[in-house]
Amino acid sequence: MLKLDEKAAFTVLLLLGTTGLLYVSASLSGPARLVPLAVLVPTLLLLGLQTALDLTPDLAEAWSRLFRKNAFGLGAATATGDGLGRGEARPRQRELSAFGWLAGLLSLLMLVGLAPALPLFTLAYLKHQARERWPLALGMAGAVWVVVHGIFVQLLGARLYEGLLWRLL
Repeated sequence: MLKLDEKAAFTVLLLLGTTGLLYVSASLSGPARLVPLAVLVPTLLLLGLQTALDLTPDLAEAWSRLFRKNAFGLGAATATGDGLGRGEARPRQRELSAFGWLAGLLSLLMLVGLAPALPLFTLAYLKHQARERWPLALGMAGAVWVVVHGIFVQLLGARLYEGLLWRLL
């Protein structure tokens, strides 16, 4: 049985918009289409899954039973607490935490530049917010660096933002 509510309608709208962007980016030339495709294809797959979960309550229930473990801290601030064992978290605390992480990412980007900031942020988030083990956190941070460096620097030859600290040194 399908359930179409505001959340499902919004997800369908995002899915349609992403599909449109994918269609437009497919007409770009070789290297210019690589980055949009690298972002849009996984986004489209995840939005397809989210749309199926939003429209089908039975599937959503089966999915939640299958994945009871908190993956990478996602959903850490749910009704069961703030993910840190401190009981029920208030919505304002969760929002402040999210804005704090966003401010940290933006600060890192400004200070050290894009290439080092993304893996450093990934490592910090996975260790401190998601409370993942070192091997997984280091592996994910390394994978982020390989993707950023491999796609942008090596493949596209793009010059990434270097950050304020490197300019001062």
